[in-house]
Amino acid sequence: MTTLADIEIKTRLYDAARQRLIKSLSKYNAAVAAVKEEHLPTIKAALDDAQQFHEGLVDDVDSNRHLFKKPKTRVFHGFKVGLQKKKGALNFADPEKTIELIKKHFPRKKKELINTVEKLVKGTIEKLTGKELKSIGATLDKDTDAVYIKSTDKEVDKIMSAMVGTDVDIKDILL
Repeated sequence: MTTLADIEIKTRLYDAARQRLIKSLSKYNAAVAAVKEEHLPTIKAALDDAQQFHEGLVDDVDSNRHLFKKPKTRVFHGFKVGLQKKKGALNFADPEKTIELIKKHFPRKKKELINTVEKLVKGTIEKLTGKELKSIGATLDKDTDAVYIKSTDKEVDKIMSAMVGTDVDIKDILL
C-alpha cells in the first residue's frame, strides 16, 4: 500500500524531472533565439524583395491583359503567370426570404437547396430523469474525484508557450 511518504518522494522525483525539463527548454530557447537573431535580417530582406517583385509582376500582368488573351497563362521560370477565371461569390440579401422563395418555387428541390440542422440541447436534456435519459440512449456521468497534479509554479508552461513552432502541448506532457 502506498503511503503519503511514498507520494511525497514520487512528487520530489517528478519535480526533479520538471527542473531538468526547464533547464533543457531554457537552453533550447536560447539556441533558437540566437539562430533567429542571426538569420532574421536576411530572411526579412529576402521577403521584402520577393513581395516587391510579386507586386510588380501582378501590376505588369494586370496592366497588360492583352498579352494573355490566348493562352490565358504562360509558364516562366517555374511560375504560371497570366489570367484565370475567378469564381463569383454567391450572395443573399435576405437568406430567410431566399429560403421561403426556394420552398415556394422549388418545393421538390428544397432538400437539396436548404440544409436543415438538428442538434441536441444538452442543457435541457441534462434535466431529464435517469429513466427518460435511458429511453433516449443518453447517460449522465456522475461527478467524481479525479487525480489532480498541478505545479504551483508556471515556469515550464511559460517556457513551452514561448517556444515557436512546437507541436508539443505542455499540458499533455506534465498534467
